[in-house]
Amino acid sequence: MFGPFTLFVSLFSAPLLAIFWACILFAAHYLLMVWRTERDSIFTAILPERSETYLTDRESFCCF
Repeated sequence: MFGPFTLFVSLFSAPLLAIFWACILFAAHYLLMVWRTERDSIFTAILPERSETYLTDRESFCCF
């Protein structure tokens, strides 16, 4: 009940503390976003691009 009020009064009375607190909060969210992106990237398959040389080499071995 008194927690949000105390936080508001503390941050309102010390603007430098409020800026520092906001920067730390933003940095934590940003680092979690980067970590989740890196974590999810190991599950995506990287498929090779089809190249023209692959298609022409395959056609040269065809017997038809």
